[in-house]
Amino acid sequence: MGSDSLGFISVLQGLWAAGSFAGYAVPMNKVRVLACFGLTALFLGACETNITDKDIKPIELAELRAMVNERAKNPDRVVLIDPRSRKRFEAERLPGAINLRLPDLNKVRKRDPKLEEFSTLVVYDADRSAILARSVTKKLLELEYDEVRLFFGGIREWKAAGLETESTPGAELAPPPAGDATPEGTPESQADNEPAPK
Repeated sequence: MGSDSLGFISVLQGLWAAGSFAGYAVPMNKVRVLACFGLTALFLGACETNITDKDIKPIELAELRAMVNERAKNPDRVVLIDPRSRKRFEAERLPGAINLRLPDLNKVRKRDPKLEEFSTLVVYDADRSAILARSVTKKLLELEYDEVRLFFGGIREWKAAGLETESTPGAELAPPPAGDATPEGTPESQADNEPAPK
């Protein structure tokens, strides 16, 4: 055990002894429970990572396009991850993308075996604002997936290059109200982020 853990146990034992000495009956089982909670907090704190924007590896359109084209021969090559709301995802997405939202990803503490099947995970958003995509990319890096990349250009750059997108039949995305200059990727526009289906 590390010195922090041993120090914490010593403090708890000291409190137990002081409580017993002062005439208070402090059951040892309560001290053990407190010790377990404290040790868990120490270990979880030690496992926390400090992923920043500098840790994000970008991917350019040409490289992403080559990976997507390679999927016909090698389906485990790349998975595209769209972190936007289900409504926006169904209205338009890059071909073969999956919808993985940050609230759902924040609920997990370990890697998903289905995502581990892919050699590269590419996260994208609607455009360069990429607020949600950055957050999902960082979360995937925290979960220690091997190769996570961020396509900063998003759907806008993909379409500008004349590449096809796909949608769910019958899905429509209403245009933003007149005068609403809020980019699609910003938190203000995520009000339609309905709870994930169970």
